[in-house]
Amino acid sequence: MAPQETHKSLFLADTQLGNPGESFVAIFRAIVNDQIVSIEDLDDDFRGFDTALDLRHPAAIAEHFDSPFCSSHIRLHSWTGTADREIKQPGAGAA
Repeated sequence: MAPQETHKSLFLADTQLGNPGESFVAIFRAIVNDQIVSIEDLDDDFRGFDTALDLRHPAAIAEHFDSPFCSSHIRLHSWTGTADREIKQPGAGAA
């Protein structure tokens, strides 16, 4: 993970990680298994903002793009790097 992906930035109050009542150990396992990833916003208006996304939820990416505070172009960073990728919101203009 990149240096900005610390426990402090991953566990902000407005970040929804895991399921209600899920243990820290279960969340940690999801992180090291690339199921919870860090998101880097790539649009100019949102550049520099990072959050986390729980990919165990099938609609997680679509729901992220539905947020009014989300950029239309993001980069996923995973623990092992195997889930790293860039995603553009469907219908978003070219970067």
